[in-house]
Amino acid sequence: MSNIDDIFKKGLDGKGMEYSDASWAAMEGMLGGKKVGFIARYKLLLSLGSVLLICSVGLWCFLNQNKANTVNTPSVVDYN
Repeated sequence: MSNIDDIFKKGLDGKGMEYSDASWAAMEGMLGGKKVGFIARYKLLLSLGSVLLICSVGLWCFLNQNKANTVNTPSVVDYN
């Protein structure tokens, strides 16, 4: 019985894709294009950091607002 590798090699023999030199050079030219800026490179990281910062400030303001509304007055008990 034949090895499975031999079966695939025989079946795929001559089925490869051939590229022209001009097409390959054009694809390589696209790889070395313009430089990418800092914001474009780290867009996801910057957006995640911004959302975290906004949520933190919002939570801090919410918690401080609740503390400002509470007044620490002693409770008065009426004895009648």
